[in-house]
Parts: sequence; C-alpha cells; structure tokens
Amino acid sequence: MSTESRSSSITTATPGTSSSQPPPPLSLSSSSNQPHPPAASTISAPTSPIKSGSSILQRVQSLTGAVTKEVTTTVSNVIDKYSSTTNIKIERNPKDLIVLVVDDYKTEWSKYFPSTLQLYNLKLIQLQINQFYTLATETTTLVFPMLPTGGVGSPFIPDFVFFRQPLNNFKSILISFNYTKVESINSLQSLYNGLDKPWIWGQLNALKLPLIEQIFYSDFRAMGYYYFRSSNILKLGSYHGGLGKLKVKDVNEWQDSIGIVQLSKDYCTAEPYVETRTEVHLQKIGPQYKGFMKKSLGPSWKSSTSNTILEEIQITERYKGYLDSVGVHLNLEILQLEFLIHQGKEYLIELNDSSSFNFLGEGQEEDKKIIVDMILNRLTHLAANEDWVRRRSPIGSGSTGTVRRGSISSDDKPAARRDSQGSAKYFKQNSVTEGSSTTGGGEDDTMKNLRKTFAGIFGDM
Repeated sequence: MSTESRSSSITTATPGTSSSQPPPPLSLSSSSNQPHPPAASTISAPTSPIKSGSSILQRVQSLTGAVTKEVTTTVSNVIDKYSSTTNIKIERNPKDLIVLVVDDYKTEWSKYFPSTLQLYNLKLIQLQINQFYTLATETTTLVFPMLPTGGVGSPFIPDFVFFRQPLNNFKSILISFNYTKVESINSLQSLYNGLDKPWIWGQLNALKLPLIEQIFYSDFRAMGYYYFRSSNILKLGSYHGGLGKLKVKDVNEWQDSIGIVQLSKDYCTAEPYVETRTEVHLQKIGPQYKGFMKKSLGPSWKSSTSNTILEEIQITERYKGYLDSVGVHLNLEILQLEFLIHQGKEYLIELNDSSSFNFLGEGQEEDKKIIVDMILNRLTHLAANEDWVRRRSPIGSGSTGTVRRGSISSDDKPAARRDSQGSAKYFKQNSVTEGSSTTGGGEDDTMKNLRKTFAGIFGDM
C-alpha cells in the first residue's frame, strides 16, 4: 500500500475528522503543497532535544490514543449490537400457565378454555405450524411468533403444547419441544414416531390387526422387482388427506410412477387396490370411543375428494379392542383408525394421531371439550408436582428474564450484566491494546507500545 493510502486510513480513523477536514497536527504523510508556518518575528532560544522529543512523544501518544479510542469504540459498538440480538427479554409471571395450541383458525380454541386453573392464570396462544419458530436450550424452549407484517412478536415459554396440524415438514419444531420435555397430548415421542407412516406400520405389524398388505420401497430402484399384479395404490412419502397417492392400474402405469418417485427422492409404499365405497372410522379421545361409517357417492376412488354420507355407528367390543391395543402399544391418548370394508372383510389402511385427527359427526363440540378437559387435568397434576414447578421457573421470582448463551437468567442478577460488560472489556483489552499501558511506564515502553499498535493496525496492509 502506498504512503498516500495509509495516510487516508489514519485520517479516517481519527475521531471528529472527515475527508474534507485538514489532517491533525501530526501527520504521517508529507506533501509539498502544504503551507509553511510563518517565520517567527523574534529570536528564541534553541529548543532542547529532550523537550522536542517529549513534545513529539506527546503528540504521538495523542494520536495513538485517538486511534485506539476509535477502534475500541467500534468494537464496543459491535459487541453492543451483537448483545442486543442475543439477549432476549422474556416477560413471565410465575402464576401464568401458557398453553400453545398449534392449529389453523377454523377452530377458536380459546372459547373452550377457562381463564384460571386453581391459583394460576391460564393463557392460551393459538398459532399455525408455519407461524412461529423455536429456540431450545437444556432448560427452556422459546417460541417466537411471526407477525403478519413480517416482524417477530414477543417470545414466550409454553408449559403445554397441543398439536392439531401435521408435522411432516416441521420435524425441527417437534425436536425443540423435546429438548425440555414440554408436556403435550399426544406425547412428543408418539408424535415423532408418527412423522413417517411406514414406521408406524412396522409397529402395528406386532399387533393382531386386519392390516392391508403393504410393500415398502426405500428407493425408486427397488420398484422394478416386486409389485401387486392387480391395481396398486402408490403412496409417496408420508403424506395425509389424499395427498401423494396414485392409483396404478397396470405395468405401464407402474413404470411411469417409478419416474415420479425418482424425482421426489423419497420412499414410497404400495397397497392392493380394494374396490369399495364403504369406510369405517374409529376414534378414541381419552375415555371416549366413537365410530362412523362413511359411504362415497362420487366416481373417485378417493373418498376425500368425493361426496359422502356419514353416519355414527355403535362401537363394538372388537372395535374398542382395536383402539385400546393401538393406543397402549403406541402411547396414543387421541387416535383414529380408518378401515376399508369389502365383502365383509376389514382392511386397516390408516392411523391418525392428534396432529392429523379429523373431527367427524355432530358431536365435534363435545370432542373438543373432552380434549380441553384432558389438558386441564394434566396441568392440574403438573401444578401439584414440586419438581415440575421448580423446573418451569428458571427465571426465578422475577417477572422478566434474559436469554443468553443457552440459559435463562434474571435481569436483576448482576452476574448476567457483568458477563456482557466483561466480554466488552475483554475485546477492548485483547483485540486492540493487548500488552500496552496507558498510564506511564517510560518513553521506551510508550514507543514500544506505539510500534505494537501501528503494527496491529497496518501490519496486514
């Protein structure tokens, strides 16, 4: 780098100056165009070399201090800016219980919940699965709601979560709640197992259920070896509601479907097509059992896309046994089973947990109230558990807290503030003026420190 460019860098680093202002009294650049000072009108005594050296040293110290001050100020500003994004103020009242319901807005869950539970204030927050993101530490899971304007609302710490939307594309959300074992219905483990339906199918194989025959293909290349001779129902990945499903009639269509699976880069399953218009849906919500028969009226093989007739049916001991065995084996408190009925035979084709459960029939309001009662009962038991009460209050007795470096600490705790100030001090001392002293030490030490400072600033140029 040329002398001129270095001079520009020093001038820029001096506080209170700009490129349009004259350089400070002492400049490291020389220019023949600079005006000479006027000659003295009187004769003065010769200047002592020691005094002259001291004057130059003072000016150099002044310049060094200005450069150091500017750099440390810049570093401090960066630290302050970084701290403002990593320190998150949390408003939390120990007497508040926060329930997060993840659902669309077709159901207004707040009207089913009371405002208080024993000595606690009950607060319900309802968000859609794509309207928030999370941050999890070993003690706390924070939820950041996204605003319609594009900003982020005030983060909060839920005490309970109820998922009413499929989690296939939001596995990371589920993982974050598992970090601190946030209470939920169904359990977080059962919801995680349900992310991939073939995984659940493998679990159901251990039970005596009338499962429809199914072939699993981990890759499109396996599809050329074995398939059903009759029509197949091809299910791509782990989707629901009729999505990702194809009816394949013959070998030619099967070959075409292989290309689709190849593009998806996902696994798939195949089931034999059952010609029927009748389905049976069984549901269990806590202690309640219900059954429905659905008859399709349209030409489509998908009942979800056709007009249907729905009627409630009696729950037999056999149906109740199906629900109980699946609920116990997979730890599901809320579940739904779907059967195809053909020539008197039953074929279990679908299992839905609380995240993909469909409310059916005229008793939907009753079903939702039962779910709310289940949540309230769980919260009542938790509130009586001293260990849970202690674990849910990492902020302490204060009403606000700060999240920093994976922990929750009270704003009024001086340790948290010392940590921030100590970090700034560390950066200033070690990144800018490491090994230097600003309070004396002699001319030799000062010049040595000056050389170190300038070497640190311009060494890479």
